Amino acid sequence: MSTKQEYWKRMPQQSYIHKEATMIPGFKAYKDRLTLLLGGNVAGCKLKPLVIYHSKNPRALKRIDKNMLPVHYHHNEKAWITAMLFEDWFVHCFIPEVKDYCGENKILFKILLILDSAPGHPQNIGDINENIKVVFLPPNTTSLIQPMDQGAVATFKAYYLLNMFAQAVQATDKEEKDLRTFWKEFNVEHWKGVEGGKEECMNGVWKNLLQVYVNSFKGFSKDEEVVEINKKILTLGRSLDLEIDEKHVQDLLDVQDVELTAQDLIALAEERKRAEEGRRN
Repeated sequence: MSTKQEYWKRMPQQSYIHKEATMIPGFKAYKDRLTLLLGGNVAGCKLKPLVIYHSKNPRALKRIDKNMLPVHYHHNEKAWITAMLFEDWFVHCFIPEVKDYCGENKILFKILLILDSAPGHPQNIGDINENIKVVFLPPNTTSLIQPMDQGAVATFKAYYLLNMFAQAVQATDKEEKDLRTFWKEFNVEHWKGVEGGKEECMNGVWKNLLQVYVNSFKGFSKDEEVVEINKKILTLGRSLDLEIDEKHVQDLLDVQDVELTAQDLIALAEERKRAEEGRRN
């Protein structure tokens, strides 16, 4: 599993729409952030993403059944993944989903869940279900061996941007909306169709951790997949009259996840401690 806090409504900074957004008083969509949790297995299965937003009922989703969204939707005042939210996701989303996967594929329900030591990941989460063993990666190794950080997150972000641009083209061509209106209205309901990459590329992201289980697929690497997606993004962006090139698109995808402050980390650690003490009691 990989948990990232991202700015999710950014257009390329060189585009007129981003520049305009930075100048409109009170309009800070380009600074809006959410937490995204991604997961998958070595066979190529991708879990339904978890999204944590700062609002329980954002205006754009008030008339929408959140159970029908293409993500598991949760909220937190600061859009954090807290220990309580993670445990709720683990019990009500992760366990049922992997149980269904095992049943559909006629395999034993015995799961190894690999997590980094992020503050929102409860250390005793593995005590909840005897069929799920939880292993925490050593500190400072996430970028080296965490499977989701070996290309899965980058590929998801590329598909996400491709999906957003494709919907923008459809909205401006068929629905006769201007790009500014589409961008303001864009929300997680529109994430339908966002993929996480090809199965063989999902398999390949595990090579630094589980080399013995990774296939020998040589044809289309995750990096090549992202390059191909970026070309499509560029074509769509230019059809929207955005003055962007390959570097602008790559710069947008390379934006790092939001860094938590020392105060944020202390607050999350205290919340995790309270959650663990509450479960023991």
